[in-house]
Formats: sequence, structure tokens, C-alpha cells
Amino acid sequence: MPWIRFGRNEPPAPSLPLQNMQGQTVAVSDYRGQSSVALAFLHAPTCPACRGVIENWAARQAEVEALNSKLLLILPAAPDDVSGLDPAATLLDPQGQLRRRYAQLLEFDTEGQILVYVLDEFNTPYAAWVGAEPEDTIWEELLRWLLYVSLQCPE
Repeated sequence: MPWIRFGRNEPPAPSLPLQNMQGQTVAVSDYRGQSSVALAFLHAPTCPACRGVIENWAARQAEVEALNSKLLLILPAAPDDVSGLDPAATLLDPQGQLRRRYAQLLEFDTEGQILVYVLDEFNTPYAAWVGAEPEDTIWEELLRWLLYVSLQCPE
């Protein structure tokens, strides 16, 4: 599925306090005014496609940080295998409340799909990707979106 682009005048994206894997409370709004954010909502950390997202997310961390951006993984439960995960940036959404709020930003059913969102430093949604299994190109496209967002005038 191609990336979905949001309008420039969107309100800030939803934010709810969630526990990270270190037991700390973190919200997307914590990054407001500091950095752009990429979020990935995974449906099951044991599924091969979701595991691929986790591995690619970890491999791209330095590139994303160079763009003054933050990667956040949102999981329904803590996985048994935590390899490749940044515990501080892996948030648990056991009731799926935050995922549902982000799914409402789209005009179609996202049940069982992986959701990836790009937000600017003001938490405004710029782009989203939805699908069952990300193609290899999604990672380069994600970096391009984060670069694009970083170059936007803040006014």
C-alpha cells in the first residue's frame, strides 16, 4: 500500500500515556517541540512481519536520530524475545486504545494491519502506511518522510 499523506492543517495526533518496557510512563506528546516521531503499531510481536519491523526499526535507529527524529514501537503486550527492542522507546498498549485513536485518522478498516505514522515536531500527522507486511522500500520511504518533515518551516 502506498503512503497516505495528511493535510498540512491537521490537529495534533492522539497521545495517551503508556508504559514503556522499563515501566516509565511515556506519551507521544512528550516529544512535542523536541523532535519528529515515527510510530509503528504492531499487532503481535511474534508474527514474522512484526518481527521484521522490529529488526528494521533497530537497524535504522542511528539514521533516524540523525534527522532529529524518534522511533516508537507500540505493542499490545511485552514480547518474550526483546532482542532488537529499545526498552525506553517500546510502549505497551494492552487495551489498544492508542492504536484505535490512530486508526480513526484513516477512513478505512485497519484491523490486523501494521500501522506506521510520521508526525512532525508539533505532533501533526504527515503520513501513514498501513499493511500486513511492509515491503523493503518502506524503510527508505520512512527516512525520506522524516527528512521531508525536518525541512518544513515550523510556521
